[in-house]
Formats: sequence, structure tokens, C-alpha cells
Amino acid sequence: MFLHESQLRHVLPPRAYFAPEQYQQELDRCLLSGWHLVASMGDFKRDGDYVTLDLFNKPLLVRRIDGEAHVYLNICGHRHCMLVSKPKGHEKAFRCQYHGWEYQCDGRTAKIPDAQSFRPFDRENARILKYRSERCGDLIFVNLSSDGPSLKDQLAETYQPIADAFSQPFRQIWGWNTTYPANWKIAIENLLESYHIPCLHQKTFGVMPPEEMIIHEMNDRWTSFYTEDVNPWIKSNARRTARALGLPFRGMYTQYHVYPNLVFILMDTFSLAKMVVPTSPTTSQAIVRVFGPYGPRRTPLAWISARLNTLVAKEGARKILEEDASIFAAAQKGMESSPVSGVIGRREERVWAFQDWIRRKCGIVEPKSHALPVLDPSSR
Repeated sequence: MFLHESQLRHVLPPRAYFAPEQYQQELDRCLLSGWHLVASMGDFKRDGDYVTLDLFNKPLLVRRIDGEAHVYLNICGHRHCMLVSKPKGHEKAFRCQYHGWEYQCDGRTAKIPDAQSFRPFDRENARILKYRSERCGDLIFVNLSSDGPSLKDQLAETYQPIADAFSQPFRQIWGWNTTYPANWKIAIENLLESYHIPCLHQKTFGVMPPEEMIIHEMNDRWTSFYTEDVNPWIKSNARRTARALGLPFRGMYTQYHVYPNLVFILMDTFSLAKMVVPTSPTTSQAIVRVFGPYGPRRTPLAWISARLNTLVAKEGARKILEEDASIFAAAQKGMESSPVSGVIGRREERVWAFQDWIRRKCGIVEPKSHALPVLDPSSR
């Protein structure tokens, strides 16, 4: 059931989706101090594997060392060249591509060619910056600030179900990094409501679930959406796969939105993690990791079921994400030209909750006419 008894208005004005000053406020007050998804352990098969990405205009290097992932600023302490330029790769030595300076796991220098020419040597000044990183299951997160809460604190009550959904017997079956021609909030809000399903997902989800099959939860750290699988083909396929792999079957779709920019979808035979971050007031990037189960039963039927599930989950996720992304440019253009404040339906109340969280973090004064009562769930 929905928690609101009537429609809601947009808390954020259209200008909040393209104004440079709002963009900077969101960076400073909402995003920079949080935890951000950068990779998963499925991106690394052996020590020396690495991936690179830009996060808030900082080039990052995620490298596997001694079986664990570590996150560094991808800039050499010698003369500031990027350590590596490829989006992913493998190098046995942790070294800079330009002059061959090598580094230890803690970021301190190791081997330096022609080291005698640098005497006296300031080892601390020459180290590369290493960021705080933590894992939830096999998902790897980074925090660009030097202090603040742990990843477990940010994820709060969602931490354990997310950890369970992104660790054995689940493993990564697809990873995708992409860019959007839209403000980051447009991409997040798209994930928080089922109202668009009949228009954008006719060939995938098909229909939006009725209100009586939906449970919304909303608090100051995360919101959630629970429903039964309404697509009979998806539900029957998940039941068969779970039975073949010896996994429990609930037939539920669970989605968590952890403020501000992390979204997790949990199903019996499929899990998806998505992060959206701004790259400018009107553009954003997304990091997606999809997981599926591979056991524990080691039988031909289990192997075939896992392989089929991988194909279905990977192609299904790709199709749905592409369907969603197809509307982002139009939504952004509309925001930049709209003369009205907008309206939000009860089915979209998690969008309202997200906007209200941004408003409070950024100190935006909400018109009294926009504030509508939230029902006590216990009264329903």
C-alpha cells in the first residue's frame, strides 16, 4: 500500500535539474562525503587486475592486491601522470606507465628507476593517495573523504540483505558503465516509481503492479519497494532456477534506494546494483553490476539452469536499462523548459521522498502548499 492519501507536488523546481549552483550544493552537501560503488570483485580474476574510472572529476584506480581490492587516486607521485590510462587491464607490477615508478599497497613508493638521482628522497611526499574502501558482499565502495561513517552505517538496515544478494552463491554476470544526457536525479527518480512501466517496458515488465501488491517504506536514510513478481514468465523461470540450484524461492521483487544515489534490486535469482553520479548539471554516469547464482548444487541441471539464468538476467537487465535511458534526454529537455512546478502521484511517493531529502540537505525552503501529510502505516 502507498503511504500518502493524495497526490504530491514536486518538492524541487525544474531549475534544480540544471542550475550550476544547485549542482554544486548537491556535490558539497549530499554526495562527496558518501560511499560510492566503483566495482565488484567479479571485475578481478587475479592479483594485478585493475579497472579505472572518473568519480567527481577524480581519476580512480581500483586494483586487486593479495586477493583484495584497493582504491587509489590514479596519479603518480613523481610528475603527476596517470598511472594507467586503460579502462581495465592487468599489470604484475604496480607502476606508472610514464617513468616506471612502482608502488606498494599502502601507496608508498617501492622500486624507483635511477633512485640515486632523487637523493635525499622524501618518501611521504612521493606516495600516491589511497582512499577508504569497503565491501558489502562482493560490491566495492569508495569514500573520497578521510573521515565520516562506515559503509555499514550508510547502508543501515539494508546492509545485510544487500551483502547476502551480492555474495556466494551469487557472483557477477555482467558489468556496465555508461553515461546519460540528463541530471543525475532524473536517472535516480526513474528507478523509484512503477508508473512508467506501461509506456517504457511493454515488452519486459508489461504492466505495473496494482497498489494492493505494493509495500513502500520510507525513512531518512533509504526507501524501499516490495512486490510479488507480476510477470508470470519471469516468476515461473525464477522458480525453476531456484529449485534446480537448491535456493529458496520467495517470488518477490525488492528494491532499496539508499540516499542519495545507490539503488539495489534483489530477486531470487537476480541482483542488480546501480549508482548514478553527476558529471555536470545536465549529465551523469552510471555504474551497474548484475549478479546471478551458480550453485550450491553441482549437477548438469544446476549448471544448465545457471547458464540460462545468466543469459536471461543479463539480456533482461540490459533491455530494461536501455528502455529507461531512452527517455532521459527528453526528460532533461523538458526540465530545462518547463514553466510549471509539476505533480507527483501516490504511486511515485518515493520520488517525493527523495526530492524532500535533497531539499533538506541543500537548505531549500519548501512552499507550505507543497507539504502534504504522510500517513502512519499502522493506521491502514
